[in-house]
Amino acid sequence: MNDLQIVPDIHRTDNLLEGYLTPRDLAKQLGVSLRTLSRWHAQRTGPRRVTNGRLILYRATSVRDWLDARESQATRPERKARELRK
Repeated sequence: MNDLQIVPDIHRTDNLLEGYLTPRDLAKQLGVSLRTLSRWHAQRTGPRRVTNGRLILYRATSVRDWLDARESQATRPERKARELRK
């Protein structure tokens, strides 16, 4: 019996960028324009991103963290004026 062991090919690049989004993909998922993403970056209010030359990528976990940080608590409905006078 011949026991074959499968060794992963470390030179395969198809999964190298798994977990990253292009600006076009992120803009589509967030429902904003590419220009909005650029503006957020310039204002330092958008999600963190990775650049390599002209290549811009957003790590999905960083985008989720950014979204979590922007989450707001539900506010209580304002009391009616009548209730405040009691």
